[in-house]
Amino acid sequence: MLHTHSRILSGIYGAVVDRRNRAYDIGKKEIVRVPAFVISVGNLSTGGTGKSPLVQMLGQMLAEQGFATSILSRGYGRTSKGEIIASNGLQILVSVAEAGDEVLMNAEILLNAGLNVPFIVNADKAAAARTAVERFGAQVVIVDDGFQHRRLHRDCDIVLVDRQTIDNPRLLPVGHLREPLDSLCRANIIVCMNGVSIKEVPETVRLPDTLVVAAQTEAASIYAVAGEYDGETPIGALSGIAKPERFYRILKNNGLTVQETFAFADHHRYKHRDIKRVLQTAQHQGLRYIITTEKDAVKLRKFHALFTQAGVTLAVLPVRIAITHGNEEFKHYLFSRCQGHP
Repeated sequence: MLHTHSRILSGIYGAVVDRRNRAYDIGKKEIVRVPAFVISVGNLSTGGTGKSPLVQMLGQMLAEQGFATSILSRGYGRTSKGEIIASNGLQILVSVAEAGDEVLMNAEILLNAGLNVPFIVNADKAAAARTAVERFGAQVVIVDDGFQHRRLHRDCDIVLVDRQTIDNPRLLPVGHLREPLDSLCRANIIVCMNGVSIKEVPETVRLPDTLVVAAQTEAASIYAVAGEYDGETPIGALSGIAKPERFYRILKNNGLTVQETFAFADHHRYKHRDIKRVLQTAQHQGLRYIITTEKDAVKLRKFHALFTQAGVTLAVLPVRIAITHGNEEFKHYLFSRCQGHP
């Protein structure tokens, strides 16, 4: 009975999505254009597929090519309202609570790379795009999680496809898809993530000129933010992300033994009691090291003293993305179109 109910809800959800998309396709709903090359990075499924590392890579790649680049985000989990400038490209202007964890993480990574890339937070991405152009002179605008935000015209839609999308292509709430698989026909670039083969993307859901590439998320060097880390194992893994099992797998693939996991909900706002409980467990288990994600690290700064007092090192595992198949085609596609945009 419950399964039948879910299927009915999934059918209703699909009808609503289809009606909304048709309204944009036939021009019934307004699409806003801005005088910049607009790139959307999105997916079909809920949860993490690797959008943040791809947004970081695009921001760095395009800024290093000399394009004035701005990044737009909704700022999931933020406490602020309306539009805020999280970074003006020269410094961070707000707290992690005001911007949201992913926004602050991405902004800091690009700042630390010495790149001038403003970050604008606004649920209304069309309004944010105008700000990017008018205030920061953006030539290229990257929209984080923008595939379903069709009110803003995109010159390039990049859609990430993970294993879950391929193996269980069913709409919410039966499956995990926000749109049906055939919505990939709107994509200009399809990125097959973490082991999904290019051949697994059906020809029926891509246009003849759609570029399909493969990518892999990879761990960079672990670094300590509270205490010192010398590569010892076993460790504890602390995270508040959509798919913590992926984080654990990366740790294990890097030769680390994960003795204890501390998993919180995605975008979790850590409290003093959370960290005290984590540290008590770590001490009980005899763990000297806890490794977390970059996304969590920006929210854990205020607790560094607690880790130091407990004699437990807090370290960070950065995750980056690499295009493993079609890298040159990927860069040429973007650079040539950004360069040729009026």
